[in-house]
Amino acid sequence: MMKKSTLFVCLFALCSFVANAVPSGIYLMGGVNSWGLDQDALSEWEFDDNGDGTYTLSDKSLFGEFKIADSSWSTYNYGSNGSVPQLGEAYTLAAGGGNINLGDVTYNCETITLTVAADGSATLLIEGTEEVAGELTCVYVMGNNNDWDFTDESGKLELTETPGVFEGTIVMVAPEDGEFCFWRIFEGLGMVGSWGMPADLAEDTREGTLTKGQNGCVTTVPGTYVVTFDINTGNFSLEEADGAVQAVAADGVKVVGGNGQITICGCDNAAVYTVGGALVSEGAATVEVPAGLYIVKTGDKVTKVVVR
Repeated sequence: MMKKSTLFVCLFALCSFVANAVPSGIYLMGGVNSWGLDQDALSEWEFDDNGDGTYTLSDKSLFGEFKIADSSWSTYNYGSNGSVPQLGEAYTLAAGGGNINLGDVTYNCETITLTVAADGSATLLIEGTEEVAGELTCVYVMGNNNDWDFTDESGKLELTETPGVFEGTIVMVAPEDGEFCFWRIFEGLGMVGSWGMPADLAEDTREGTLTKGQNGCVTTVPGTYVVTFDINTGNFSLEEADGAVQAVAADGVKVVGGNGQITICGCDNAAVYTVGGALVSEGAATVEVPAGLYIVKTGDKVTKVVVR
């Protein structure tokens, strides 16, 4: 039987450890939480401060690109030293370095330990197991089309009957201050497996070849396209989806964007809004509007539609 004095010492030590593990204001920021855009997701990636220069995260699935930083990217801002972190090996972080990129690898982490020395140098230790990758069944178009939200599935391209060829209908939307939509293709959410160009393209491009590991963006004018991507060759193509169904807003409801009009089938009380929130029409099956991006609400579903 354990002596009371021994039990007290053990409980005291445990309580001291728990008390020392407090929020640190230091985060792992990356594709796993859209680089801090989602505050709820970001809070789940805040390190605990152990009070001795070490900070820990537990039970995380880590993938894609990331850095270690505070919310202002000032006191703490650590990135890649040019290599890929390996399980069980202390990884030297570079102050102000670029994104750490795990490529196709996903680590199921028991613990992620950040150690910051008195001189500001830091290391990262990832302990856990590597997830076995399965066959890809989809890839994702990420860019201005989904506000670079790396957790958003709206850019999904599904695997076709041809091995390695993916296809889907994507609404390409330019930022408010821009003429083009910039985008790349990723093998998974959270910035897993980037396919891009050597540098951002400067003109409208509907076909070409992407290279794995490159971060340059394809440039496309706004519209709705059938996007095809062959992961065997890197070749991609975009075909305008004229007259095609832009989106399925709800069961049995279809929203179609055409030339100068929006057609809504299967809903008697659909409401059409501008992207600024102004009501354009309510209850009409066909709505004539100028070219641009619109929001269509059918029941509790919201759909983006592009009109040319």
